[in-house]
Amino acid sequence: MHRYATFAVVALITLVSAASADAMVLRFGESYSLEQGTVVEDDLYVVGEQIQITGTTSNDIIAIGSSITQRGVVKEDAIYGGGQVVITGDVEGDLRVIGGKILVQGNIKEDAVLIGGTVTIEPEAIIEGDLFVVGEYLDMEGTVYGFTDARVRTVEITGDVQGDAHLTTSESVSITGQAVVGGDVIYKAPREAFVSETAIVTGELEFHRTEAMRTESTVNLASLIVKLLIAIVAAVVAVWLFPRHARSLTDHALSEGSGMRIVKGFLIVFAWPILAVLVMITVLGFVPGMVMLLLYALTIGLATVLGSIISGALLATWLKRPEDGLQLGWVALGATALTLLSLLPVAGWLVRTLIFLLAFWTLCIGFVNTFWKTRKEEVLQPQKTNETNDEKDSAKEEDKTSK
Repeated sequence: MHRYATFAVVALITLVSAASADAMVLRFGESYSLEQGTVVEDDLYVVGEQIQITGTTSNDIIAIGSSITQRGVVKEDAIYGGGQVVITGDVEGDLRVIGGKILVQGNIKEDAVLIGGTVTIEPEAIIEGDLFVVGEYLDMEGTVYGFTDARVRTVEITGDVQGDAHLTTSESVSITGQAVVGGDVIYKAPREAFVSETAIVTGELEFHRTEAMRTESTVNLASLIVKLLIAIVAAVVAVWLFPRHARSLTDHALSEGSGMRIVKGFLIVFAWPILAVLVMITVLGFVPGMVMLLLYALTIGLATVLGSIISGALLATWLKRPEDGLQLGWVALGATALTLLSLLPVAGWLVRTLIFLLAFWTLCIGFVNTFWKTRKEEVLQPQKTNETNDEKDSAKEEDKTSK
C-alpha cells in the first residue's frame, strides 16, 4: 500500500511540476507572458501566478493563475480561472471564466459564461452571443446582442441588452442611466426593480417576488453547530497531537509562492482520480487503483483539517500576532471562520476552495518529501554500516601489521 500511495503522489507531482510538454504548448511558472506580435498556432495551456496574454493564439487557450490579463486576440475559445481576470482583447470563440473579480472590456464573438464575486462588463465591451453570469454583483455597462441570464445578489444594467434578460437576485435589480433593453425583463427579487426615467425597456417587465429574509436564513442552526464542533475538534486535536508537523506544513503553505501552490493543488485534485481510474483499467490492476482512491479520500479529509489550521495562522498574521498562529485558540478561531464562510454563496466558497487547494498541495509535497527522506535514510544506513565495518577491519589489519 505504501508503494502504491507513493507511486500515485509522485506521479501526480511530476505531471504538475513539468516545465513543458512536447505534445502541446504547455507552460508552468511563477509568471508567463505571451508578448505582442507572438502567434501560438496550437492550443495554449498556461499555469502561473501572473499571466499576461498580449500576443495571439490561433486555437483555444486555458489559463489558471492568481492574476490573468488578456490584451491580445484568441481565435477560438478562452477558458480562465483566477483571482482576478481582465479581458481587454478579443475572443473570437466562447469565453469561460471563474474568478474572484472579472472585468470584460473586449469583444466576445460568441457566448460568455462568467462565474465570480464581482463581474463588470465595461461600456466598450461587446458580447455578440449570450451572457450567463453567476456571482455576487453584476455591473452591466456594455452591449449584449443575445440573451442575458444572471443569478447574482445585485445586478445593475446601464448598457445595451438587445435580447431578453432573465435575472434572479437576492437583493435588487436596477436599470439606470442610458440603459436599453430590447426584449423582456423577467426577474426574481425581494422587491420591484428600479428603472430610471432615462432607461428604456422595449419589452415587458415581469416581476416575481422572493422573500429575502427567508432565502438568507435557511441555515440549519443545529447542522451549523455540528459542523463547527467537528471542524474545531479536528483542527485542535491535530495540532495537539502533531505540533511539529502542523508547524512545518503551515510554514510551508504560507511561504512565498502560495499562489502557484494553489494552482498546482487545483490540477492535482482533478488529475488524481483520473490517474487512479487509468491505473484500474491498465495492467497495474484494480487493487492499486483502489488504494490510490482511498489515499485520495484520506488526503481530502486531512487537507480540510489543515485548511482550518492555515486559516488560524492567517488570522494571527493579519492581526500582527504571527507567533501565536498555532496556539489552540487561534486554531479554533480559524476553524470557526472557515466554517462560517460556507454561509457566503460565492465569495465564501471561493475563499474556502483556495485554502483547501493550498492545504491539499502542501500535504502532497509533505508526503513526497517524507518518502524521499525515508528512502534516503534506508539507502544511506547500509552504506554507513558498511563503511564502519570497513574501518574496523582496516584498523584490525593495521594493528596486526604493527604487531
